[in-house]
Amino acid sequence: MNKTAIISGITGQDGLLLCQHLKKKNINVIGAYYKSINKENLSPEARHILNDVKIINIDLTSPSATSKFFEKHCPDYFYHLAAAHHSSNSQDLLSFDLDRKMTKTNFQTTQVICEEIIKSGNHCRLFYAGSSQLYGLQDSDIVVDESY
Repeated sequence: MNKTAIISGITGQDGLLLCQHLKKKNINVIGAYYKSINKENLSPEARHILNDVKIINIDLTSPSATSKFFEKHCPDYFYHLAAAHHSSNSQDLLSFDLDRKMTKTNFQTTQVICEEIIKSGNHCRLFYAGSSQLYGLQDSDIVVDESY
């Protein structure tokens, strides 16, 4: 039986590359997306990669919706690549709207996914692609010391 991988943020650069890689390994790929995806707005290459991929609209901040999603698809892997972010050159570095969006997408969603993996007793493995933006503005160049 083939393994199943869920990718949130599947239409981003990393999501598309990962999707392509997993499909080559004969892993069933499902895209989890919060907003509707109009494949016509994607590049021809992206449309080709996603051609035979099931894309499911789901609010991953909803514990009940996420629980049903896990029950139905029983993923072996969950690649959480969806994120709210901004350019460091952006004028809205201190935007409260952006902060709320980042909290919902980057923190709440991750918490609900982790809770569901633990609660389900599923063997699902989680990969979370975080960003240095999670740490906010810092006075130092070193945010995390991983030298130990």
